[in-house]
Amino acid sequence: MIELLFSSRPRVLLVRYGTEITQKNLLRLDRALARFAGREGRCDTVVDFRSVPNTEFPAWMLARRRPRAARRRPGRRRIFVVRDTGFHGMPLLNGTQQDDTEFDPPVLVPTLEDALSDLDADCAAFAPA
Repeated sequence: MIELLFSSRPRVLLVRYGTEITQKNLLRLDRALARFAGREGRCDTVVDFRSVPNTEFPAWMLARRRPRAARRRPGRRRIFVVRDTGFHGMPLLNGTQQDDTEFDPPVLVPTLEDALSDLDADCAAFAPA
């Protein structure tokens, strides 16, 4: 399951990524994010990876999909919520490959509450995007 939820005040996109890390699923994520950005514009994003069933992945998979991935915009923050240290490499590699050198890498946090607090979005009310 890949679910996009949006809070218009403050403008935060929450992505619940709860499926296998595969080339096909990462492409689905890229397409969903591109459609969202086309409708709503860019905003701060939290990607919640805590429900991912597999924590091991082939690194080549991320490298092969990079040309299709959406590019980041300056001033927009990304926070990845991960459940354990063994899974930290995938989101960092994924996020870092999207960036030019002027962008900060995504921040990793253990809980959704931490992510929303970091964005000053504790009051965010999310609805399906």
